[in-house]
Amino acid sequence: MIGSLDSHRHLVSEAGRAAGASALALDYRLAPEHPFPAAVEDAVSGYRFLLSRGYPPGRIAIAGDSAGGGLVVSAMIAIRDAGLRQPGCGWCISPWVDLEAIGETMSTKAAADPTVQKVGILDMARAFI
Repeated sequence: MIGSLDSHRHLVSEAGRAAGASALALDYRLAPEHPFPAAVEDAVSGYRFLLSRGYPPGRIAIAGDSAGGGLVVSAMIAIRDAGLRQPGCGWCISPWVDLEAIGETMSTKAAADPTVQKVGILDMARAFI
């Protein structure tokens, strides 16, 4: 729903630099204009693109933060379901994987996290789905 190449280009390039690797940032489709599974399809297409360029699966890492971290998990499941070999790494940075916001930390860490709050998560989950 939020984020773009403009907001994440630096993160992607710095992660690649730190790893001594090339990095590819995907401008995947965002909800609610493009509901699930649009972003997953885009992530798998990006993975297929790298495979078509000769990158071995074991040398590919898929990474994302927040909703992008949840997208990493979804993409890896879709890659498996498509019968493709898994990438060497799935790097989930604070992944958004609890769309119901039922995890214990939604209440125990609410005061410590001014950004991720249950009401906002539930609103975004409704729009995402």
